[in-house]
Amino acid sequence: MARRHRLTLPLRDYHRYRELTLDLGGQRYTVVTKPGIEGWDEPAPAARLLMEVMEVGPADRILDLSCGVGWVGLAAAQRAPQGWACLLDRSMVAVEAARRTLALNGVLNAEVHLSDCGAAIQEQTFDLVAIHAPRGREVAHQCVRDAAALLRPSGRCYLAGATRSGVKSAIRYLEDVFGQAHLLAYKGGSRVALAVKGTEVQVNEATSHEYYRFRELIAQVRGKRYSCLTKPGLFSWDRVDEGTRRLVESVEIGPQERVLDLGCGYGLAGLVAADMALYGEVVLVDADCVAVEAARRTLEQSEVAHAEVRLSDCGAAVLDRAFDVVITNPPFHQGQGVSYEVARQFIHDAAAVLRPGGRLYLVANHFIPYEREMAGLFQEVGFVYRDHRFLVWRAIK
Repeated sequence: MARRHRLTLPLRDYHRYRELTLDLGGQRYTVVTKPGIEGWDEPAPAARLLMEVMEVGPADRILDLSCGVGWVGLAAAQRAPQGWACLLDRSMVAVEAARRTLALNGVLNAEVHLSDCGAAIQEQTFDLVAIHAPRGREVAHQCVRDAAALLRPSGRCYLAGATRSGVKSAIRYLEDVFGQAHLLAYKGGSRVALAVKGTEVQVNEATSHEYYRFRELIAQVRGKRYSCLTKPGLFSWDRVDEGTRRLVESVEIGPQERVLDLGCGYGLAGLVAADMALYGEVVLVDADCVAVEAARRTLEQSEVAHAEVRLSDCGAAVLDRAFDVVITNPPFHQGQGVSYEVARQFIHDAAAVLRPGGRLYLVANHFIPYEREMAGLFQEVGFVYRDHRFLVWRAIK
């Protein structure tokens, strides 16, 4: 029986890494974690279940897709002392935590990379692939296709996830691709399935290429037509999110102002800001490497020369700079749960980078209690738009 250890977050302690321990089957595992990663404060039940049932040979080559803080990758690398493990995640925050996890445990036969599914290691071959079923059907399906392509014949693919996150659908797709799959374990709403690669398994390369292809999304906002480049796996990738629409319709930005787009996604808000601040400067940041690449392509397609995109854990990459305006549609979900740590840090980082008199524009659902957080950091807090669903807050430093 696994012992659960849960962490709590002191106010303004977002950026500190801390250790989290799991006792499982007489073995103690310790990882490095922080807010901004799904399941940062307790071991995910699906990860625990996968660690219980996963069989690893001493010389196996292992791929851990959507590795998070590194629970499964750590266990796999330790069980394969003559083997090698590759951990991948699209979040820079997860990648840094997983690297620290491996270093903390003295693991030398593993490495961690930023990657959209398995894109970073397409030329390699593995004996075992572990998939933590990610949010979004398209992403989960691509992980399965990449696993099938990267496994050697007779290689094993483990797929784990929560029932409420759609893992049953992902397991059905695993069975479709591999021709067979069986449920290894079910406990506490989590499932682990196993598929073995037979010689008859063929990966549809056209479908895989389609997932990785960026495609155009046209947004009609502020009476103008904006073209963005986006792909599956990004927030609201195939339509303009209504919260973001309310935000960009409500902001006021001068032609020479410096603007920060916190949590830029594929770059619509930053693109609109760059159009308004024609003689200023715009910086777009996101912790997701796929979002950063999409936003870069969005700006390049529109030939925007006075804007840049950077990977950043909240505003960490730009805390040495000053801005006139910060715009954000902060996330409040991690997996299937609600989490406000990232959004709260967005507000704190906005206050840190804004010059005196600078403005934060933040869109949020009515029910999210950001007003008290902003009131403690800004001189004036009000809203410039409201309807039955959304508020667009303006906070002046």
